[in-house]
Amino acid sequence: MISFAAAHGSEELTPPDLVRRAADAVLRREGGRLVQYGATDGYQPLKAYLQTRLRRDGIPVELDEILVTHGCQQSLDLLRRALVSSGETVVCENPTYTGLWNVFEAPGVRLLGVPVTAEGMDLNALGALLEQTRVKLIFCSPSFQNPTGHSMPLAARQRLLELAVRFQVPIVEDDVYGALRYRGRAIPPLRALDGAGLVIYLNSFSKVGLPGLRVGWIVASRPVIERLRWAKQRADLHTNLLGQAVIQELGCRGWLDKWIRKTCKVYQYKQDVLRHACERHFPPEARVSYPEGGMSVWVELPTGLDAAELLVKARERRVIFAPARYFYFQNPKHNALRLCYTALPDDKIEKGIAILGELLKTELRRAKKGRRHEPSGASVALI
Repeated sequence: MISFAAAHGSEELTPPDLVRRAADAVLRREGGRLVQYGATDGYQPLKAYLQTRLRRDGIPVELDEILVTHGCQQSLDLLRRALVSSGETVVCENPTYTGLWNVFEAPGVRLLGVPVTAEGMDLNALGALLEQTRVKLIFCSPSFQNPTGHSMPLAARQRLLELAVRFQVPIVEDDVYGALRYRGRAIPPLRALDGAGLVIYLNSFSKVGLPGLRVGWIVASRPVIERLRWAKQRADLHTNLLGQAVIQELGCRGWLDKWIRKTCKVYQYKQDVLRHACERHFPPEARVSYPEGGMSVWVELPTGLDAAELLVKARERRVIFAPARYFYFQNPKHNALRLCYTALPDDKIEKGIAILGELLKTELRRAKKGRRHEPSGASVALI
């Protein structure tokens, strides 16, 4: 099966020898302490490393403003447990990462979607919504939004922060793809631009090649971190110490940054392979957005084509992808799909895109033929 479905990293980029060396070093240095219970807020040497890394990215932070988690998925769950009560409203992008709305579609929680434009969350729609509704949290992925890959320009980020201040609503910034920029100029995270302390920042090491270690982190004000810390203690006591120590060792030795730089170069190359394949095989009616980073591209199909129906036919040819409807929790869009390319070898990208291109051309011919045979004045019943 050629899978463009999941946002996975390339196994060829995960250097097991470096992980093994880091694990050996920390176990020799700290021994059995790393397989005992640890602090709920995280392994202190890792937090110190994260503090340095965050400050390098323009995010000033103290150690007690960081909570280490089992990845961004747990971070989302802790935010729901600690900060959102029954009857409250949460706003997020629509479409969005399915793991987010699976967490927040909880009994009693009202989840509202804001459309995504080429410049990220539609701020006009968000402003109108905030005028009408009392909102507890705004969830946003300003860099390489999942699934569209779109990023917010600097001016849009500043306007989003102005809305948050005006309506006094905290923003949860998911920056899990932020490190995977391989073209263009870096844009500061919302947290780096936040002068009012309203941004709760989420990140993890999953998308840069270490998803199995399940280590992420939250940056927020001390009162928020304290509430989240109690929620985490009730959930699982603490994040595994050995995984935290291995990442800290990889980071402090400079291996992690070198690894990320190499990953960005490889992913840029893979996106170029995908782009050239799409230019050769896709019909011009299929519009593909190529972001400056991340792990996927977003494909808009002509109105009337259903990506989920295309998936059924593609699966018969041993190719799979993620139809747009999987990412919408309101007003689903059917004529779009996400293609993740980072885990596939070049020949599989070429072959998979050739198969999808052939299927798309066939579906377009069928749709045009159907329109030609439609009787004049035909009407469509809306149900």
